[in-house]
Amino acid sequence: MLNIKKNFLRFSKKSILLVDEERGIIVGFLYGTFFKNLYDSGGFIEVIYVEKDHRRKGVATELMREFTKIVKKKRLKKIQLSVNVKNVEAFEFYKKIGYELHHYDMKKELK
Repeated sequence: MLNIKKNFLRFSKKSILLVDEERGIIVGFLYGTFFKNLYDSGGFIEVIYVEKDHRRKGVATELMREFTKIVKKKRLKKIQLSVNVKNVEAFEFYKKIGYELHHYDMKKELK
């Protein structure tokens, strides 16, 4: 079992920081936000990060599981996230735990 701590040093009631520690050292974290409007509601994973030495050990899965519990407890409808198209490992991880490709984001670099 991982040592997930709910860090309630919230920036507002609409965000949360979940931290996984090992012997007092942060090895992974998830920063998520919550949204609710007339048409939709959910959580958004803004950032999830796990130290390289701790990857593939269940840290990200446990952070995602904890965030999902919180979103469900708030009775929100879904969880969304963005992933870089070059980050194939993360994309495959998200698919493995039930996420589906929903839309494409595009950008244009300005000079």
